[in-house]
Amino acid sequence: MTGNDVSARDRQHLWAGDGRRLPGDRVVAESWRRAEMCGLDPGRVQQRQWDVDTDSRFLRHVRPVLDSLSTRLDGSDTSVMIADPQGRIVWRWAENPEHLRMLDRNLVCVGFDHSEEWLGTNGAGTALEVSRQVAIVGDEHFAYAMRDFACYAATVRHPVTHRVLGVADITSAASNASPLLGAILAGVIDDMGRVLLEAASVAERELLTRFLLERRRSQRPVVSVGEDFLLANRAAMRLGLSQSRLWHQIQDRGPGGLVEFPLSGQEHVVATAQPVMEGSTIVGAVVTLHDRSEPAAAPATARCGVPPARGARGRADLVHEAGEVLARRGRLLVTGETGAGKVHLLRAVFEGRETPVAVLDAAMAPVEGPALWVKRLRLLLDAGSQGVVLRHVDALPPEAGASLLAVLAEDRADPPLITATATSADLPQRLLDVFGAARLEVPPLRSRTADIPDLLARLSAAHVSASAVRFSAAAVELLQEYDWPGNVRQLSEIVREIVEGMPLGVVGPQGLPPQIRAAGRRNLSPLEKAEASVIARVLEESGWNKKLAAQRLQIARGSLYQKMRHYRITGP
Repeated sequence: MTGNDVSARDRQHLWAGDGRRLPGDRVVAESWRRAEMCGLDPGRVQQRQWDVDTDSRFLRHVRPVLDSLSTRLDGSDTSVMIADPQGRIVWRWAENPEHLRMLDRNLVCVGFDHSEEWLGTNGAGTALEVSRQVAIVGDEHFAYAMRDFACYAATVRHPVTHRVLGVADITSAASNASPLLGAILAGVIDDMGRVLLEAASVAERELLTRFLLERRRSQRPVVSVGEDFLLANRAAMRLGLSQSRLWHQIQDRGPGGLVEFPLSGQEHVVATAQPVMEGSTIVGAVVTLHDRSEPAAAPATARCGVPPARGARGRADLVHEAGEVLARRGRLLVTGETGAGKVHLLRAVFEGRETPVAVLDAAMAPVEGPALWVKRLRLLLDAGSQGVVLRHVDALPPEAGASLLAVLAEDRADPPLITATATSADLPQRLLDVFGAARLEVPPLRSRTADIPDLLARLSAAHVSASAVRFSAAAVELLQEYDWPGNVRQLSEIVREIVEGMPLGVVGPQGLPPQIRAAGRRNLSPLEKAEASVIARVLEESGWNKKLAAQRLQIARGSLYQKMRHYRITGP
């Protein structure tokens, strides 16, 4: 029995006002009670069509996700709807003619209000009411007219401000209800969060990145606060913080670096705030809280010399950590597989510091001679280069090592920031001593596929204008399934070929190279492909624990094994 179930004893007493027995699910039963308090009649739906915004900024941002979902569900007896924060339908898709007629007969149309206040218990309205994903199947609907449907709905929140932007709903005929549609919806909500984050401003993304980094590194209460939002970790949620009070305190202190102040209303708590600026305006701050009797938390720093857990850090994390190390030590050795994006990472670090960077490839030393290569390095440093990347330093001939060390050891009035890249840290000890513990490993692309959407945008913009070409959610999903033996370099080459061949428009699955398409699942119906994708995702998130995955999918373990065999899903 789940936490939402009503006990057998309670069920005997759950009766609606008209003598009907209430559903056993507590969320649904409480929704029915709210509908009765609103005076709704289950046998009579009173509706009128509202003027709604069918071209909102939110809809424009998530449209690629919706297009991908409708492609995956094409040919199935399902529909997809988006409602605004008031519960009014603003977008609808259905391909099956009979299903579409059923929607029209029951006023499941753009402009109609599906809030609980108007329609009673239903997918969109109840999801908005309880602020969580819900499944309203058949007779669980309050209105008789809706009982032919199975609705799976969840609210969509802004990934930075956490405001509710709307609600997404996947609906099927009640006779075809499947809990896997709920799992598909969960994946869609994740995809929407990703595209909304991509559309967020640089300052908004920086605010979220800093919050996530600080939350992971600190056991103390951590919040991200702005004019109309407050994000908090579990420790901070227990403090009952006032968003408006905390935001006013940060604004009162004005722009600047790290600031400390006693928390208003809780004078024993000290806040350490890192403001995030957009121009000269404070858009938010990441705040760490601690008791006055405890020492303040030190700013987060990179864990030098400690290799990361596989796939634990994405590009934003790596850029932040590399910048921290370089700021403290003035040296940094970046290692990783060939093509993993080591030089791209260092360029991003120097761009963040607004420091011009010169790249010198040590692989040229055997070609042009070690003496000439070292001379070129000295000329760069003598000319005042403030940022230097020594690429492929592991290709440097042994006879050039001593000269390189001598040049780097020369006294200069304004010492430059020296970085280097190598496939591994298996270098001569004298060269390793130059960098000491200032080392960072870049994981291969296959271990950080969450970076692919951001990489696609960056790599596309390098060839055409940023808005001229974009990749559909279905194409991104295929790219994330690929193993990427050539890492970021291989992705960059594929993007170049694609955008040169199609400099405008949306790149779908058919626009990808054959080897990428072949990595995806084939010969499956649209609904099967969606189901297989969800099962694989949940298995991975569950650490391939079949029992746990079956529970999350709400299917029997035996059914999970059958579907894994059918879809040829195998574990690591």
